[in-house]
Amino acid sequence: MKRSIRLIALVLLSTALLIPALATAQLEPTAIIDAVFQDLTNKLGKPISRVTANWTWEQQNFPDSSLGCPQPNVAYTQVVTKGYIINVEPLDLSGKYDYRANLDGSVLFLCSAVPPIDVSKGGTPAATVAAPNAGSPTAQQPVTFASPVVAYIGADGNVLVTSIKGGNSGLPVALTGDANRRYPNITYPQEDHSYGSLQWSPDGTRLLFADAFSSSIYVVASGQAPQLLSSGQPTLMPAGFSPDSREIAYAISTGQFEPNTTNQIMQLQAVTGVGAAPRAVGTIRFGTGCGGGGYPPSVVQYFRDSGYSGNPLLLRWTAQGFLHSLNCLGIGLRLVDFNGNTLWEQTNLKRAVVSPDGTRILAISQGNMQGDPSVGGNAVVLIDLASGATTTLFTGTPESIERVGWTPDGSQALFSTKRVARTVTGNAGVQLGSQVFIDWPHTATTYTLELYRTALFENSTPTLISSFEGYGVSSIATAANSLFSTVGVTSSDVPVVEKLNAGGTLNDLAAVRAKVSIYAVAVGGSSQLTIPEGAAPVFSAALQFVAVPANGQSAAPLAPPTLVVGGQAVVNVKAGDAINIRQSPSRSANVIKTLPRGAVVTIMGAAVEAEGLRWWPVRVEPTGEMGWAVDQVTENGVTEFTLVAK
Repeated sequence: MKRSIRLIALVLLSTALLIPALATAQLEPTAIIDAVFQDLTNKLGKPISRVTANWTWEQQNFPDSSLGCPQPNVAYTQVVTKGYIINVEPLDLSGKYDYRANLDGSVLFLCSAVPPIDVSKGGTPAATVAAPNAGSPTAQQPVTFASPVVAYIGADGNVLVTSIKGGNSGLPVALTGDANRRYPNITYPQEDHSYGSLQWSPDGTRLLFADAFSSSIYVVASGQAPQLLSSGQPTLMPAGFSPDSREIAYAISTGQFEPNTTNQIMQLQAVTGVGAAPRAVGTIRFGTGCGGGGYPPSVVQYFRDSGYSGNPLLLRWTAQGFLHSLNCLGIGLRLVDFNGNTLWEQTNLKRAVVSPDGTRILAISQGNMQGDPSVGGNAVVLIDLASGATTTLFTGTPESIERVGWTPDGSQALFSTKRVARTVTGNAGVQLGSQVFIDWPHTATTYTLELYRTALFENSTPTLISSFEGYGVSSIATAANSLFSTVGVTSSDVPVVEKLNAGGTLNDLAAVRAKVSIYAVAVGGSSQLTIPEGAAPVFSAALQFVAVPANGQSAAPLAPPTLVVGGQAVVNVKAGDAINIRQSPSRSANVIKTLPRGAVVTIMGAAVEAEGLRWWPVRVEPTGEMGWAVDQVTENGVTEFTLVAK
């Protein structure tokens, strides 16, 4: 079940986007949600309500009375317990809060908070969850991978890198090692970090990825460990590279909204690397307010790979400006110039993919704008990025076209379709079924998924090149410097329902749970299973990439410079650059002063580690301002000290 809590567009628009609901509707637990708002108001010391926050709720069947959020040294009743997950995000984007409650609200608590709650303002801190590392086999030494190099999210939730040769992938290197994904039931995984939004720089030398739980963005260069680029900015939009690969743009909230809408006005800031001073490069308007609900296992995996409602969000830095999704549903595209002015906008496009040369876009036409945004569309369209002019390449039956992509050389389009192959309905008498499916007895469907190739002209005739079975095609990725693309196929819940009907245990279900598998599909049509379980593959354009294993860490510290407390240091940035002196050791703290190359500071105390950076308390000479400064910056994969001993 899904619920739309706040509208995406103007309330009076007849074409307002709707969020789909499951066939079996459930009433909102209004009193419990109100209690959550009151508790969060007390904890934060500011009013949190239906007016000042976005929120989602979903009912689940938890395996025990911990409600999916067990706390250390606490015993729980080992019976299936119905309850709610309620997520709240204030409109000022100050944090994300995960609450749990039982059905009558007699048990209600804050499970997790990003950033952590200041307990001095009342209430108790969020519960913490400890779990073992679920890791998968990976290389333990740095590996130089030759093209085509692919980064993806592994079965354990970590960011992995490998290369694919002849359709086969080698032993990957884990760039992160702390995701700790595990499955207390087979539907909703738990993890300590939710990594995703992978994107290579156009030259293929640097990789971006994000952690949704901490609202952090990381960048990793060839031969280096990941470095924290930004944190504490909980926006849904992914980060992106400039066309020349030198800068990275990411969205931050301005706290402003378009009148009478939930369209946030976001500023785009750009940095060259870790520790570099950001500069404003543009603004975008982005519709918020997507609701959530309970889903079957296959849909959960499908959304985790492809994006909410199956529609990945897009932010692309182009020569003309910024191309971006209109809202959190991922429906609609807009190109704005660097002053935020709209160059063109189309409201009915989704699942857009930019061509390898960055000049064209493939997308799916939504067709019925009042329909379910999580299903496919009825046409494959080609858009000229600069002008927004469109060409319809192929028109199918309503909701039949699911995913689009490019051939490696960008000369043809790929698209997938889905049609029902078979369905299986659960036996209402199987009690275990209600622990897995919120709408038991559930009817699961396996679809025939067909991949086509078509020319880039109007009403072209497509060629069938490969076929799969499963719930859906959740990704099509182009492998640079190769003759193949990859297709992510999410398996269906039919095997799970069949196991349940046959009296299977949870262990039996775990063996057939829904997952995403990645296939390599050659231009000629042959396909081969490449990665048995993985998601969100993206390919580097570089000829090689050196991947450094994480060894359980998400970022590697640098050796400190030879600075001495009480001594002085000189700002050592490039001519024309500067460093920020901030009020506290955080990239989100207020900037007190900006210092150019050659400026002198006095080191007032020991350094502290925060946000993956090392911060020194300093006094600016001779003016006397007190603040914090970082001692290193990473630009284009090269790390240099910004402060050196005088």
